[in-house]
Amino acid sequence: MKISKTLVVSWTAKRARKDADDRRRAVAKLIRRLGKGGYHRYVRVVGDSRPEVDEQKIHAAGRWDGLHGVVTNLRGIGAQDLFDRYRQLWQVEVSFRITKYDLRVRPVFHRTDWRIRAHLAIAFMAYACVRHLAWRVALQKQPLSPRVIREALNDRQCSVLHGPETGRRYVIPSRPSAEAKAIYAPLRLELSARPYELARDGTEMKSGRA
Repeated sequence: MKISKTLVVSWTAKRARKDADDRRRAVAKLIRRLGKGGYHRYVRVVGDSRPEVDEQKIHAAGRWDGLHGVVTNLRGIGAQDLFDRYRQLWQVEVSFRITKYDLRVRPVFHRTDWRIRAHLAIAFMAYACVRHLAWRVALQKQPLSPRVIREALNDRQCSVLHGPETGRRYVIPSRPSAEAKAIYAPLRLELSARPYELARDGTEMKSGRA
């Protein structure tokens, strides 16, 4: 079945300036590399092997400055809504990057179906928690990347001291970083570096706080 598609094109002065500036840098770089045998779409070969800058190609490329086209098979959607949706695709790319590099979902060292599904389900829950946490932190006007959030939480460690004669245990938390404080604050979680004593059930003894 053939799918009908539509090309929607927009033009902005900002994009035109960017396109022109990118082309100027590319041509300047090209001129520097011509002597080293580099080639580009703005180059033409004279004779058998001598490359040179093609001014006509540069002029022709300038006619496209500022234009941006999107091919879509959607129907009943305005051009502005279409471009707004297109500009949100960066979030999809960010999501893939988080799952690949920050959460390290792959490789999947499982063979049975249920273990593979469980691995992906855990990875999705971790991704949802990371994105939600980043959103909560950003609301405090202190945006942090998932990598920074992960490293800040990994740095939150505690040393447990055990008294062999008394059997009492004391916890000495690590000093919280500025990033850790920015993460804990919107969640309304207590963050302290003060030592405290552990009860037998592993909870903090309020009376034993230093």
